[in-house]
Amino acid sequence: MELKKVDPRLLKEDPLNPRRSPAAPAYEEQLLANIQAVGLIQLPLCKEREGEFFIVAGHRRVQACIRAGFSEIEALFTDSDTRTNAMRSVAENVVRTGLNTVDTWRAIVSLTGADWTEDAIATALNLPTRTIQRLRQCGKMHPAMLEQMALNDEPNARELRLIASASIEDQAEVWKKHKPKRGEHAQWYAIAQALDNRRYYARDAKFDPELAKAHGIVWLEDLFDQGDQDNRYTTQTEEFLGAQYEHMANTLPKKGIILTVDKQGTPQLPHKKAERIYHGAKKSDLTGSYINESTGKIEVITYRMPVEVKPAKPAAGKAGITAGATATAAAVAAPSAEPAPSRAPITQAGMAMIGDMRTDALHEGLANDAIDDLTLIGLLVMAFCGNNVDVKTGTSDEKLRTKGRPAIARAIAAGGTLTADPETLRQAARDCLRFGLNLRDSYSAKTGPLALVAATAINADRHLPNMATEEFLSCLSKAEIENVGRQHKIQPRNTGKETRGAILKELAGQHYVHPAANFTVTPEDAKAIDAPRHYEIYGQTEDDSIESVAGEGDDNAEILRSIGHTGQDPEPDADDAGQDSVAA
Repeated sequence: MELKKVDPRLLKEDPLNPRRSPAAPAYEEQLLANIQAVGLIQLPLCKEREGEFFIVAGHRRVQACIRAGFSEIEALFTDSDTRTNAMRSVAENVVRTGLNTVDTWRAIVSLTGADWTEDAIATALNLPTRTIQRLRQCGKMHPAMLEQMALNDEPNARELRLIASASIEDQAEVWKKHKPKRGEHAQWYAIAQALDNRRYYARDAKFDPELAKAHGIVWLEDLFDQGDQDNRYTTQTEEFLGAQYEHMANTLPKKGIILTVDKQGTPQLPHKKAERIYHGAKKSDLTGSYINESTGKIEVITYRMPVEVKPAKPAAGKAGITAGATATAAAVAAPSAEPAPSRAPITQAGMAMIGDMRTDALHEGLANDAIDDLTLIGLLVMAFCGNNVDVKTGTSDEKLRTKGRPAIARAIAAGGTLTADPETLRQAARDCLRFGLNLRDSYSAKTGPLALVAATAINADRHLPNMATEEFLSCLSKAEIENVGRQHKIQPRNTGKETRGAILKELAGQHYVHPAANFTVTPEDAKAIDAPRHYEIYGQTEDDSIESVAGEGDDNAEILRSIGHTGQDPEPDADDAGQDSVAA
């Protein structure tokens, strides 16, 4: 190894550099500031080849020295073989500023080609062998997905395993359907779910062969399963679940109902005070059926509704009040008298598509339509009052620090001064609204009814896409697709598929929007907007309503009265000001 002084501009980047994606700008600025303050301490490692100097390790340091204006730096030159230099380069990058998943995978592939084993790579980089094996799954990924992951938008370990286990052809087809727009993150969960080749077995099916034929279910034989049971299975998840649901609806017991399930697959009881019974069921107890989507089985649970409270004998003058209380208690205690709910008109996948379409239409309207300044300010305030906004200071999250709101803030506050350019402010407001408002079908990211108010204010309905497509209409139940047909004077066919085909033929060349996708603020939405929010902090529930804040003490009540609930400081009355002066 030899120490030389060279011009950093003469050092060429190694074509085998494992870092293909640049590090975060904040890290580059930090490295530049350190080199400008104390100089270059850790010397870059280089190699001379055919009269030219190539960097083995230290690419970012060399670029920082060039930006700092250094005309000459010291560098170490090595004569070691390519196999050792490749590992040095990868180790340098892993230690200094970590590589993203795709760059790490490419580096491991390069090391494997240089006769490094998985165990040797894991030992040299201080990584578990399992991590090396997981990273090599990237080799089974669709190239377009790898490009998205190189932008620091990566799936989690489970999603990566599901995607990598599918064929490249299936990945390409799903990616075409779920490809994100420029600057947006991919919906890896939806992509993984679409590629999850879940098996549903015939032994768990309750429906008969005729119903299976009506839903177009084709059974395959698993020759590697146990031989003493029915090993037929299908990967047609939607068809299987649809047949199970139809059988379940047709065979409900007298007091049975169909229960809905949440995103975790947990059944939801019909009343918040209903009690699930595990042992010691009574004749008066009710039953609820639901489908376990992980296994495809129809599960039945027993639950008990709250007991009706018998009112005491009414006193004189209170008969009307007691009668009202009795009617209320009876209504709560006997929801089983209501008819059993039928299948939801639109599946969860259909609601997710509606959420995506509405969000895209809202964003398009926010980006391009004319919006007056007062409306823009009001929308901006609502965007940052949404349920999905989470502002944290001093975060170490790289994506949050380098993208999103910080980029918008830099555009209007360059140099520490708020810009006075109206167009820049309007564009920043539009970007901020698009960042904060959305209607996607996600519990953690959905803004809530405030986004509907925003969409209604700017008439975003005109940006909704045509929903007369096979992809969306296939998400409607048979009853709902027949309802859509009747709206367009189309008689129901023998199957939902035939009815759907007739609707597509009738609506060809037209722009159709399902009523559920329209931006309409319902009374329930308005009630949700007016209702106070509740927060649980350290085991205590906090309420952000005016009454709860005013009730905390005289100081808070005085503040709320003084501002008149407008958020503006009141101007002091002249007489009060004079009295304060005298008192002082």
